[in-house]
Amino acid sequence: MSLHASDAAVTRQAQQLAKKKSRKYVVIAAGAATILAAGGAWAAMRVSGDSQASVSAYQEQQLIITNAAFSGPLFPDGKVNLTMTVKNPNPFKVQMKTIALKQGANPAITCKPGEEQFLSGPLGSATSFTIPAADQVVVDADNSTANLTIRNAVQLSNSATKGCALTVPFTVSGESVAGNS
Repeated sequence: MSLHASDAAVTRQAQQLAKKKSRKYVVIAAGAATILAAGGAWAAMRVSGDSQASVSAYQEQQLIITNAAFSGPLFPDGKVNLTMTVKNPNPFKVQMKTIALKQGANPAITCKPGEEQFLSGPLGSATSFTIPAADQVVVDADNSTANLTIRNAVQLSNSATKGCALTVPFTVSGESVAGNS
């Protein structure tokens, strides 16, 4: 028996086999693409977490004043400076601005009766005053110190017959300097 196939039948059969093989490769390629796409999607996943933070205002610390003293004795027509060391425990710079009598305390003035009137100058006559700009100092942060001198803080008039003694309980205050970090 002999088998005879037409050329057209052989060509058709070859095309069908080729289609089956190419479908197989297409299915394999599609499967591989799906796996790669899944891996790519995994790499692009985003994650997040939650938290919170709080901060409150700093409670400023008092300046520490030491070594306060007048520059010399009072005498008729004499002026004395007030000097002191100021320590700043705060984490920011402070510019010294004012000096005032300590609240609830009065200066101790020992003069001949009636001669208190001969005291003048910012500490001799006022309860509070702004430190002159030339005398204002900036005290650096974190326990730094600076020397503060208030020039001509007290003067005794030339009309006084004898010197007076003066003890002044005072408070100095300042303001934080802009731009601290």
